[in-house]
Amino acid sequence: MPISISLTEILYALATIIFTFKAVKRKNALFSCFPHKKLLAFYIVFPLFSLIYANNFYKFAIWYKRHLYILLFPIIIFLLTEFKEKKEVFLKIFTFSTAISSVLAILQAFFGANLDKPFNIHTYYVFSKGFFSHPLTYAETTSFGIIAGIFLFFSGKNRKWPYFFLTVINFIGLIFSREKMPLFATILLSGLFCFYYSFKISGRKKEVFLFLVFVFLLILLPNKEKIFWRLSSNKLKYSVNVRKENWQKSIEYFKKSPVFGIGFGNFKIEVEKWNKKGKETLYHAHNNIFEILATTGIIGLLAFILFHGAIFYDLIFYLKKNKKDGFILTIFFIFLLYHMEGITECTFKDAELNFQLYFLLALFYSAYCPFVKDKNKTGKKEKPSQLNH
Repeated sequence: MPISISLTEILYALATIIFTFKAVKRKNALFSCFPHKKLLAFYIVFPLFSLIYANNFYKFAIWYKRHLYILLFPIIIFLLTEFKEKKEVFLKIFTFSTAISSVLAILQAFFGANLDKPFNIHTYYVFSKGFFSHPLTYAETTSFGIIAGIFLFFSGKNRKWPYFFLTVINFIGLIFSREKMPLFATILLSGLFCFYYSFKISGRKKEVFLFLVFVFLLILLPNKEKIFWRLSSNKLKYSVNVRKENWQKSIEYFKKSPVFGIGFGNFKIEVEKWNKKGKETLYHAHNNIFEILATTGIIGLLAFILFHGAIFYDLIFYLKKNKKDGFILTIFFIFLLYHMEGITECTFKDAELNFQLYFLLALFYSAYCPFVKDKNKTGKKEKPSQLNH
């Protein structure tokens, strides 16, 4: 599997170094932290338990290294605290970044292979390694950018129309990616986002208009049978059958080792034993729950549910507390997108996608879950609930 260092990762690394130096200089600063440290620790180490029955340690090590991107999560939360007032600026950069990749996705269809087989086999998922996304996770990353772009358009008072056009470009790019679940999930959740924002937050109806534009784009696009060739009944039937086979095998692997699984990253090894022909490129079960159950057993499923459940609870809690806050709503819907796309893909093992998700979640935690490093005037440490935002 090719390793790519995207422009996003380079920029994030540089930003982390700069922010760290600035944070170190602050002696009596207010910093945020992830409030569920034990769950985070459990989530970091849970794949290690699966080593008991892992057939291939090398595969385990490769995938566990990718899983360790989670270590950046608490660090970024800490560093972004000082910049919490500028959290929307990060969303603007993210939206613009995904639009760059979307332009490449659109051009690929016209300057790549013919539309019947739109992408070169080596660049099938959009050749955008150097532009803010990994080609294998372009569609999912772009779906995040669409939700962020809708929020920026809705919440903006001046200069909001550029975000409308960036969102449209991202949506067209998502269509041209030929990915099925990200497209379906984005249409559904962006529609819900529009209606909720319109009736619960802004009191205006322009959000619904934006969603209708998305629908009309689908209707008016020429060459729909070529652009949506992967959505044909034959292609859909094939995709469903392949996933059903893998899910059934995942259940078998789970029964083989229900507590610890067959080994993190070892799904491909077992698949090759089952049927080498046409199956050797499947690195995972194409479903978060089935993948976790098969490779890490009940231990892994427990870690996954507790960790992501805690994040879900925090988002709901602060959304209820700040009912008119569109930023929290945006992060919440991006979190839902991540898990909805995980029904047919294995999003929790996509390191590049997780890097985007954890950065966006870090923006939320840095702004809404603060924690005072030093004692206050009363000599007691303040709790997050005591702080106002």
